Amino acid sequence: MGKRRWLGPPPRGRTSANCRAIAAEIEGIAEGCGRDLMEIVALNARTEIAYGLGLASRLTAPREDGGGCTSFAVLPRHTGGLGLVAGQNWDWLKACMPTRVALDIELEDGLRLLTFCEAGQVGKIGFNSAGLIVCLNLLATTADSDQGLPVHVVCRLALEQTRLSETLRVVASYPRAASGNLLVARGTPDGDGEALDVEYSPRRWPRLSRRWASSSTQTTS
Repeated sequence: MGKRRWLGPPPRGRTSANCRAIAAEIEGIAEGCGRDLMEIVALNARTEIAYGLGLASRLTAPREDGGGCTSFAVLPRHTGGLGLVAGQNWDWLKACMPTRVALDIELEDGLRLLTFCEAGQVGKIGFNSAGLIVCLNLLATTADSDQGLPVHVVCRLALEQTRLSETLRVVASYPRAASGNLLVARGTPDGDGEALDVEYSPRRWPRLSRRWASSSTQTTS
């Protein structure tokens, strides 16, 4: 019964209530590919389905496969004239490799997003035409539940911003279903740049490090 509740109203209802444009996009994906709407909702809430609802305790044991995503950012003065350098790998299930897609999205205000995700999702990691970069690492805590926005929707909202302070507003102001770590960075045309790491749960969102004064930051899930 709990699984049905998880797959149903909470992710869809929270997204519709807080992000109508993204909710409409999810409906459009379902219509365009001829799939049931709740299948697309489940794809966008797959992190919460896989790791939420009290399953965090299962993740406390060390992973034997040594896998996991690693995010990094290096500030301009340490990159030999290359400006800000940031990125991440995506180490997850081998069976999901064929589902990888890159979405090129232009918003109504002209901001352009390039995001890497799985087919059917509205976004995840990537960068936008304002020079803002969003990287994601998995976290799981006992605070995770179904009462908030799916992490992939949070990532998409972060990608729609143009300043690091605006990505903080996204994490702070929207209800969050699952925990996560966002490494966000922004490069400028003059070669300057900044990076910020935010580790959050549904209950808290401490800003771990404001890296304007440091050389680099790296996060591994």
